[in-house]
Amino acid sequence: MADGRLDGIRFRPAALTPLAVRGSHDEARSLNLRIRSEFEEMPGTSLTVPQACRLFGMTADVGAGVLRTLVDDGVLRVTRDGRYLLRSSAA
Repeated sequence: MADGRLDGIRFRPAALTPLAVRGSHDEARSLNLRIRSEFEEMPGTSLTVPQACRLFGMTADVGAGVLRTLVDDGVLRVTRDGRYLLRSSAA
């Protein structure tokens, strides 16, 4: 399986590791909503994948997948240096 690196952490691309594989669909949805809510409640939040993983207690592959999903859904955006922040945030 293809591996990648992000901030020195090894992970499998999100397309190869759906959250449902890690747990139930409800757990995946709950995690997605929790992270989305945190960014919405604190619009200035700017996190890298490793920071988000530590903050939300996720593995690197799950964290990258959740953040990528939130980007794909138009909730978050990614800066050139790999930081995730709320799309509507001016930061």
